[in-house]
Amino acid sequence: MAHINPSQLLDFENAERRRHPAILGEAPSSEQLGPERLDLIYLKQLIESAKGSQYIGLEQAYLALRDQLMLLKNVGSDWDTYGAPAPSEDSIDTAGLALNALRASNAQPSAVVPSADGGIGICFMRDDSYAHIEFSNDGSAYGMMYAAGKNPQNWQLESVDADNVRNAWKRISAYLQS
Repeated sequence: MAHINPSQLLDFENAERRRHPAILGEAPSSEQLGPERLDLIYLKQLIESAKGSQYIGLEQAYLALRDQLMLLKNVGSDWDTYGAPAPSEDSIDTAGLALNALRASNAQPSAVVPSADGGIGICFMRDDSYAHIEFSNDGSAYGMMYAAGKNPQNWQLESVDADNVRNAWKRISAYLQS
């Protein structure tokens, strides 16, 4: 006879709860729902849970940022009507890796936008301060920060690896909080 570890039993119970939430009383049954869809009920519950959870809020923010990044695949040349080049596939991929590194650092960017110089910018805003990390189509990356009453700063990242992105975030975070 196989021995069942108690932690495995708990995982089984949680799996059953996720599979049959209405049966276990954690959500209304489909008969009780009427015309409202179950996925919308779960979305509402997730939003309600996120109000008190920094983790869920951050995860939702990163889902939205990744959606913004994926939409930039559809941006064409001259997107700003001033001749701006479209972001390259490489700059989009690099920005995606940077988002992963920023997520691991618990950073919360404000937006992901195309760059007028060609590439992708990951933007950070706090009060009247602004900063971004820009990933150019040519493979280079730059940090830039400015605010009223402060000296603007810009620098080139040595490379676009996760460590340099995290270091850029540390520098940006200190600037935004000062």
